[in-house]
Amino acid sequence: MPWVSVVVEDGDGNSHRAIAVDGPVRIPDDPPERLLDVWEERHGSRAEWAAAWFELTPRRLASYTASEM
Repeated sequence: MPWVSVVVEDGDGNSHRAIAVDGPVRIPDDPPERLLDVWEERHGSRAEWAAAWFELTPRRLASYTASEM
């Protein structure tokens, strides 16, 4: 099964935070219609540009926060 890691970070220098999640991923031929509806509600249109969608099942999660003292 394919595996993916995703890292999201915000801030820089001595004031930043990050989260990392990884686990097995499934790449469906067609995303569920409900997902497309939710995307459209949030962003105002369908993501016609998307070449693929994936479904991540988290197995590991790590977070980090640094702030100036």
